[in-house]
Amino acid sequence: TIFYALRYHSIMTLQRAVVTMASVWLASTVSSTIFITYYRNNAILLCLIGFFLFMLVLMLVLYIHMFALARHHLCSISSQQKQPTIYRSSSLKGAITLTILLGVFFICWGPFFLHLILIVTCPTNPFCTCFFSYFNLFLILIICNSVVDPLIYVFRSQELRRTLREVVLCSW
Repeated sequence: TIFYALRYHSIMTLQRAVVTMASVWLASTVSSTIFITYYRNNAILLCLIGFFLFMLVLMLVLYIHMFALARHHLCSISSQQKQPTIYRSSSLKGAITLTILLGVFFICWGPFFLHLILIVTCPTNPFCTCFFSYFNLFLILIICNSVVDPLIYVFRSQELRRTLREVVLCSW
């Protein structure tokens, strides 16, 4: 993890990686099944909205913590060396990438959850009813988020671009 970069390989074992991936898939499967089955129940919609807001706040807190940690490392490195501009530009690039990812997440998922909020708060209001007609567009935005996130990583990371080029060209 970024918080314990030097201990990453001892922390992230194969077993922990498998358990983490299985947990994410299980949580996704359970929550989507509940939503599909009980999508007309306001309590379920409120739980989904709460989960979205919780995840959004969690991501913000983790990103702020990462930025603070990166800044602390940057300051300690800068005090030892005379070339702080190189480290600042790379730190700034990471911060920009995380900001782009968070912004894309909010843009792609926000309208869907606004839709859910409107279903709960004003299901018969004409404005809300008009907004409901865009539901399929909101689903497309969610799918686009899954497509765009890896592209952001590829276009923001020289190492990932090089690896992608090798994979696509089969190392010719």
